[in-house]
Amino acid sequence: MNDTTTCSKSRIKTLDLCVVCNAQAIGRNFGANTCLSCKVFFRRNALKNKVLSKCRFKNSCEITKETRRFCSSCRLQKCFQQGMRKERIRRYLIEHGNMSEIINNNHLLLSEMSSPMNVSYVNICLRENVKIY
Repeated sequence: MNDTTTCSKSRIKTLDLCVVCNAQAIGRNFGANTCLSCKVFFRRNALKNKVLSKCRFKNSCEITKETRRFCSSCRLQKCFQQGMRKERIRRYLIEHGNMSEIINNNHLLLSEMSSPMNVSYVNICLRENVKIY
C-alpha cells in the first residue's frame, strides 16, 4: 500500500466515527458527524430551556459509546463543543416535514429568536411551510 491509500483509509475511518461518542457515524447532523443516538439526543435536548441533570463529576465525564447514557449534561456539552448547532434543528424539522414537532416546539424555537421581526418571519415560514436557512 502506498501512503496516499493509507492516508485516505484513515481519513475515511475518522469521518465514520461520531465526534461525540466515537460510535459508528451515520453522517453529518446539525453541524457534526454523529451516530444516530447522538443525533436524536441532541435534537431532543439542545432546545430545552431547562437544565439537564447536573454532572456529579465537575463536568469532566468521558463520553464514549459505552458511557454516553451516564451523564446527559456532559454529553450535551460535548455535542456543542464538537460543533453541533441548535440553529440547525429548525431547518431539519422543516425539511423533514415534521410539522407536529415544529408546532409542539414552537415556543422553544421562538424563544431562541430575539427580535420581534425574526419571530414574525418564523411564524410566517411555519404557517406557509417555507424552508428557513
